[in-house]
Amino acid sequence: MANLTAVQIVALAKVLNSSSDKSTLNAALDAVESGEHAFDFSVHLEGSFAKAQDCEAFPTVSVPFTVVIGLLIQRMGCTRESALALLSEVLPAAMAAKGKAKTAILEQTGVQESLDRFKGEVVGRMAPIAKRGAVKMGETLVEGLETPVKAVG
Repeated sequence: MANLTAVQIVALAKVLNSSSDKSTLNAALDAVESGEHAFDFSVHLEGSFAKAQDCEAFPTVSVPFTVVIGLLIQRMGCTRESALALLSEVLPAAMAAKGKAKTAILEQTGVQESLDRFKGEVVGRMAPIAKRGAVKMGETLVEGLETPVKAVG
């Protein structure tokens, strides 16, 4: 990729990482047999993207929530086994909750208020980190241009 510009690399990466193409990738993977496959093709991309300003953000993704849950369970003492059983019981419902249902659970249980307080009191004291501006793709044309595969050996 040494001969690609920064704009070309960003465009290619965004097209390849597009979440809307996951079903296309899965269908293609299902259609390809196991084994080695030779390829020789070019891809034509035409379109645009917009990059937002870089900014600072609080490093919430660096909070090790799994470790935090582990430490909470460890310190629960005599209620630990009950907490683990309850956690196993509610996990499927939590994983199934999407969108408004997820928001409703957080609000009804008071967890959203606790999370907001945690962000203000704990995360708010953490040093902000540099965050690259988000990239939003515009309308993009993607064409595969097949060329003959060169003979190997």
